[in-house]
Amino acid sequence: MGRPELGCLAVGQAADFFAVDARSIELVGAVHDPQHLLTKVGLGRPVDITVINGKLVWKDGELTNIDEGKAAHEADQVFQKVIYQSKRMEVLRKMV
Repeated sequence: MGRPELGCLAVGQAADFFAVDARSIELVGAVHDPQHLLTKVGLGRPVDITVINGKLVWKDGELTNIDEGKAAHEADQVFQKVIYQSKRMEVLRKMV
């Protein structure tokens, strides 16, 4: 890519990178100008894969290391508890 400050892919390196399928319509021409690709990624659609510290963490539109449905459900449970608890406290304060 002509950007030496970005590092390199080699044994012992962190291996943080993403990949996109440049055959998609919104990326036409990007293979001929890789630096231009960086300005397009994430605008039309997410990247295809993301690797962080050598581990695949995003593939095909999903996080690979967590159950997103379960995480969303657990977060919603916490949210409801906080919201409803604060509403109860507000009602109690008005009663005093």
